[in-house]
Amino acid sequence: MTEKWVDIPVKGGSMAAFQAGTGKPGIVMLQEVFGVNPAMQDKARRMAKHGYTVLVPDLFWRLEPRVSLAYTGNDREKAFAFFGRFDFAAGIQDIAAAAKWLERAHPNVAVMGFCLGGKLAVAATAAYPFKAVASLYGVKLEADPERLQAVQVPMQIHVGDKDAHVPMDAVSKIQDLLKEKPSAEVFVYPGAQHGFFNAARQEVYSADAARQAEARIVEMFNKAL
Repeated sequence: MTEKWVDIPVKGGSMAAFQAGTGKPGIVMLQEVFGVNPAMQDKARRMAKHGYTVLVPDLFWRLEPRVSLAYTGNDREKAFAFFGRFDFAAGIQDIAAAAKWLERAHPNVAVMGFCLGGKLAVAATAAYPFKAVASLYGVKLEADPERLQAVQVPMQIHVGDKDAHVPMDAVSKIQDLLKEKPSAEVFVYPGAQHGFFNAARQEVYSADAARQAEARIVEMFNKAL
């Protein structure tokens, strides 16, 4: 597995990004609130094995470069503090810059993200014409119905029915918003919690749900890319 850190020119400076794989199609993968930590890098490797080049931009770089946090104690508090200070508008532009940078060698680019990144994956479609979108337990997607309904490319939303941060009433609203869009699918995994795709968090990881989500995303991306 080929992997490296790269630097991407963005408005106001330079943003680091973790890159895995050498496949022709590209994926911009968007982080959780814990930064581009080892678990995010593992998820990039996981997708790169399917023949993609996966780029994970360091979206918190304007607050602190190379944020990499654990999931408990002080690190958890730091993660939510970063989330509270995160400039969403600047982050969307950084995602678009990352996609344009990746596009130079990988003309067809999709986007996927987790938690905060799952929200940003949908929001970033306003700034870059991604070929497909995958949002895994993206928070507050229902709060921007216009953007959800504006996505015209294939889109999948993956969430567990035991997600403490994406309640089922929010999922129902998302399903209702997308019911007239054949290119959009919402998958709900019984018993799965927030973070079910994250193998580094054994307390919430669901191997079955993760495998199902991965297979569905890969099928969508292969068709779109």
